[in-house]
Amino acid sequence: MRAAAQSSLHLYAGAVDDYSEVLQREPENADAYYGRGGAYMASGELDKAIINFNQAIQRQVEFKDAYYQRGLAYTYKSMDSGKGLHGKWGSPYGEPKYWKAAIADFSMSIAYREDADSYCQRASTYSALGEKEKALADFNKAVQLAPKYVLARLERSEVYDGLGDFKKALADLDMAARLEPKNPDVYISRAAFFERRGDFNRALAESGRALELKPGSTHGLVIRSFEHGQRQQSDLAFAEINKAIRIDQTLADQAGTPLPKALAGKLAYEYGYRGFLYSQTISGTGSQQLGGMARTWLCPRRNETISRGSRHICSGYRIETR
Repeated sequence: MRAAAQSSLHLYAGAVDDYSEVLQREPENADAYYGRGGAYMASGELDKAIINFNQAIQRQVEFKDAYYQRGLAYTYKSMDSGKGLHGKWGSPYGEPKYWKAAIADFSMSIAYREDADSYCQRASTYSALGEKEKALADFNKAVQLAPKYVLARLERSEVYDGLGDFKKALADLDMAARLEPKNPDVYISRAAFFERRGDFNRALAESGRALELKPGSTHGLVIRSFEHGQRQQSDLAFAEINKAIRIDQTLADQAGTPLPKALAGKLAYEYGYRGFLYSQTISGTGSQQLGGMARTWLCPRRNETISRGSRHICSGYRIETR
């Protein structure tokens, strides 16, 4: 179908038009509603996406993938309704009603057929609502179904960390590194873990590995800036945060207006953190406050780039830059 090909090429407007043509001829075609919903979601039109997934489900009640994708749309809608990106672990931002709607849809997806993605997404949503034990149970199920599911292990590590089980948290991070030794997100998560433990030498080494694999990783750059700041190495701290700002400001310039909320929030935080560095450079104080900022921001669930509608997004907390 040409509409599906248009979606795969990110020609979302063309995909919407073609699915609409199908629906003019076949108004009961659930697959066309599902496809149009996916195209709307990929282009950020979440309300239209949800309407189309609703129509698909009305015409095909056991449409597992439509429940899953609608759950993702509710997750993104909750993120977009939030006032900020930096709530503490277990404190949801955005509208809880959307998180709960997402849980209901992921549960329906699981009811029709168990799969690791649905468990992982539901676990992430429980985590966003602060329901740690439920999140852990679902992450366990996701890993049981797909032992090589690295994102699920990274997410579960964060939950273990929040529950104070640092040994299991590190075990998941170690397994993730063995499974995908060239995945920069693994080392970003490891750097965040060691930073929270106060092991800044190890955190610096892990973030360095992430940047070797992905030199343009702004998340990795910000982590390194934090770590240099903890050591009172202000020149290095400024160098890293300046690189991150240049990269994200370029993305912002390319995006035009309105600027995506996630990118706007990310840039605001980077500029705010650099302002904090300026304010502390002369006095040489503020390492305790700096550590607090790092712990708030360094969440391995907040990876830098995702594609809306992906089957492999395992968090409601990720930062989007495209």
